[in-house]
Amino acid sequence: MNHRVLNKVIAFSKGKKVMTTISVPNHRSANVQKYKKLYGKKAIYKRWGIEYVKPFIRVQAMTPQEI
Repeated sequence: MNHRVLNKVIAFSKGKKVMTTISVPNHRSANVQKYKKLYGKKAIYKRWGIEYVKPFIRVQAMTPQEI
């Protein structure tokens, strides 16, 4: 385990907000409504008026396993 991950785990255990990145498998054909409902507008981008799911989404970690 590297220092960066270890620092995030320590901060999470102290009750601080820790950001993590979620990778979306098969993001090109993923359901836009599903990810919009789960993560809000930060998970969606528009290109030429069509909505797509981002390949990586930055969110606040809710469990230590997400880090």
